[in-house]
Amino acid sequence: MSTNKSELPTTRDVLSEHLYAAVKTLHPVSAGEVTGMLLEASDQEILNMLQDRHVLKERVDIADRVRNTCTSSMELRSSSISGEREQLGEIVFQKVLAIESNSDMCAQITGMLLELDSTVVSQLLTSEDDLRSAVDKARGEYLEQLNQSVQVEHTVEEIGEKLYATACRKYPDYADRITGMLLEIPMDNLIHLLDDSDELNRKIEMAVEVLCDKQS
Repeated sequence: MSTNKSELPTTRDVLSEHLYAAVKTLHPVSAGEVTGMLLEASDQEILNMLQDRHVLKERVDIADRVRNTCTSSMELRSSSISGEREQLGEIVFQKVLAIESNSDMCAQITGMLLELDSTVVSQLLTSEDDLRSAVDKARGEYLEQLNQSVQVEHTVEEIGEKLYATACRKYPDYADRITGMLLEIPMDNLIHLLDDSDELNRKIEMAVEVLCDKQS
């Protein structure tokens, strides 16, 4: 019976397994990370580690120290960046508050400005005119989003009332549930549905069938 050569373990695979098992006895918590670091060595060096436990322990200790140093450095950098971002946010808020007196609006605008690259934000803080322009732009965008949101809410409410009135004419006992089911249809489709009474009635009949099936 022939064996596909690609399925046979390579020397590196075998060394990797043995090295991991050996490292795990010395450093079980981070055996995977430490082994990965040690596997950067040549096959001969790995063999030397496996044959001499003192050499292995020395290499494991060195790798672990390097790993801890890198981890501490990354944590410190992350903490530093987080602290700098928070400090920048406080500065931006105070600057924006001097332009926009509404505290709620100020918080929204500050959040929008902090989504910009920190370099851009720092540049804005050096120019009152640029900052004022950025605040005005952010305020306009926020109010537009707010207005669109209100319009959508009114549109949904109006469509819901029309759907309810149509459903109530034929199925007053099911009107609430029929309306709820129809409002799950995408907004664009709902708008077209109100212009097509035949299709709307068909959807209502389908909703009633579903409700009746659930009750049976």
